[in-house]
Amino acid sequence: MTKIVSEIIELIANKTWPDFAPAFHANIGYCLKKNGFDVSFEFSVRRVNGRRGRIDLVATKAGESVAIEFDNKMPRIGSLEKLRLFQGSRMVILREGEQMNVEGIDAVVAVRVRPVTPAEHADRRTVRRYA
Repeated sequence: MTKIVSEIIELIANKTWPDFAPAFHANIGYCLKKNGFDVSFEFSVRRVNGRRGRIDLVATKAGESVAIEFDNKMPRIGSLEKLRLFQGSRMVILREGEQMNVEGIDAVVAVRVRPVTPAEHADRRTVRRYA
């Protein structure tokens, strides 16, 4: 596991995150920015079939980059395919689920979630706010 992946795991592992995809993405992105990472949402990659894919988030610090896909309980096949196209560290952050080893991926990490607040649910532009 790379240094950047270990640092991100330390930052997110012992917190509870909102169980709503837009708020989940935005809150983790904000946490990374607050801790010195440069964060890019919706990082574009070209898939093997020629179609464009987007990695949920790419975080960079001290010249190291990690591509992050956010999934619910299990890594999706499409997420793993996009991550494998990225030149750098790769990880999946799951809303609940179980940590697991996946070939070609540096870490699959499951974090605790809490019910989303009405304000978080109503705010669908949360990722753009931190981009």
